[in-house]
Amino acid sequence: MKEEQARAEVVRYWMDKAHEALKAAVHRCLVKTGELDPSWGWFYDLVFNARQRGDYQELVEFSTEEAEELILQSEQFVSIMNILLENNG
Repeated sequence: MKEEQARAEVVRYWMDKAHEALKAAVHRCLVKTGELDPSWGWFYDLVFNARQRGDYQELVEFSTEEAEELILQSEQFVSIMNILLENNG
């Protein structure tokens, strides 16, 4: 059991580092180059931090209104990212 727990901790550590690296890349490669509006960089940080809170803090609650707004904005963000991928891929 301890080996499984240790393995899970390693995976969690690696995933945290991968997520942080992606967050940094969004800003470095898209926002700073002007390909992505800075407001979308801010939005990415907002949902990134919400995910962190939801995953790692106990009893985190989001209101229905907050969740619905984040979903709507996330759909817009995905559409923008798809356009960027099509234009640069």
